Amino acid sequence: LDSTLPQTNEALAELDRARRQIRQYEVDIQNYEQQQSKSERVLQRLQTDYETRIANLVGKQQQQLADFESYRHE
Repeated sequence: LDSTLPQTNEALAELDRARRQIRQYEVDIQNYEQQQSKSERVLQRLQTDYETRIANLVGKQQQQLADFESYRHE
């Protein structure tokens, strides 16, 4: 019985280390998922801003072209 006690203690210590490692991995995964979610929101905002700016530029260009055509025919 005395000879198995050190092995049992070592196995318990190894299990404890493995549990701590798993908890750390879970924290790392959660942090990664939060960062990914944040990045996706930023990317979506940038995409929306880009599309709005393009639409505004196209609208201005069309208005300028219409104004020029109107001026040319006067």
